[in-house]
Amino acid sequence: MKHFMFVLLVLSMLATAPVQGQSTTSKGGSTIDFYGFIRTDFIIDSQRPNSAQSPQWIVDGTEDNFTLHPRLTRFGMNYNGGEVGDLGTIGGKLEIDFQNGGSDSRARPRYRHAYMTLDMGDAQLLIGQTWDLVSPLYPAANSDTLMWNTGNLGDRRTQIRYSRSLSDGLDFAVAAGLTGAVDQKDRDGNNIKDGEEAGMPGLQARLGASLIDGLSLGISVASAEEKSAGDTFDTELFAIDFQYALADNWTIKGEAFSGSNLSDFRGGIAQGINVGGEEIETEGGWIQVGTSFGDNWNTYVGYTMDDPDDAMVNAGGRLENSALYLTNKWGWGAYSVGLDLIQWTTTQDGIAEDLEDNRINLYFTYKF
Repeated sequence: MKHFMFVLLVLSMLATAPVQGQSTTSKGGSTIDFYGFIRTDFIIDSQRPNSAQSPQWIVDGTEDNFTLHPRLTRFGMNYNGGEVGDLGTIGGKLEIDFQNGGSDSRARPRYRHAYMTLDMGDAQLLIGQTWDLVSPLYPAANSDTLMWNTGNLGDRRTQIRYSRSLSDGLDFAVAAGLTGAVDQKDRDGNNIKDGEEAGMPGLQARLGASLIDGLSLGISVASAEEKSAGDTFDTELFAIDFQYALADNWTIKGEAFSGSNLSDFRGGIAQGINVGGEEIETEGGWIQVGTSFGDNWNTYVGYTMDDPDDAMVNAGGRLENSALYLTNKWGWGAYSVGLDLIQWTTTQDGIAEDLEDNRINLYFTYKF
């Protein structure tokens, strides 16, 4: 009943919004911009992933899988509250989709973003849930799980973030966020997440620079602590990201990372700490080249990889996870069609041959 009332409230608010790009304005001058899209996915796998609708690696024993779902349908609103004295301009965002369990015909809503902002010219304060600060880029393929645990890091979590433009083309940001928001680790089973039990937030920082025309580079670090049954476990992360706009509608971008106990950042193929109490070390990244053909067709090809230290992975664990993908997107006004072709390979300890999946993901979207 609670889920139904929540969806009904969102739909009733969206019903008052004329079309995408238009706003509702209060007497006080604040505005709310509504947006969203309806999307349906058709997916065929030659080897079943860990979750057909939210895949991150390939599992042994099941071949041939088909699924069809509208869970990535999305509703959102951006709020602009105007100026607050000399402090700056307040704003915010609320965004949901339906990738939160439930049955296929009765999916539950999931909030993706829920935050407030205070813009102060060259600086911004953000409080609430949004993307991790580290590793801010995303591959074009696999729109929901974004090649997590296959070389792409970063999820959404509740945080307090301060960002500042240091000079023309140079910016810095730091964030304190909830550790364990993603992997929910509770090694001692006391119903308290190990990140919360540490008694302190995880820290993230990023320095970004726009260099020559079309080239940007970022350096990210993160550090966090977890506690379980009196033991302390550390998370350490170093990452770089880049993107470069080439001539004639070509782009190239990617990320690389190295660290330990990265399961809460979608790294290490969801393996953070082994049975011996060691923080599992891992490294990886992804690279993507994209281009466009006319106004309606974009195509991207990329490779992603997450490679934990084999000697630190538990017996029967995942040793490497990689994917080669080709993504095509065609758009006509509010309507679009996408096609992801992904060759996914997972190496698992104790299995002689790699687990391979050839995935076809066709999806249709209407934006409003």
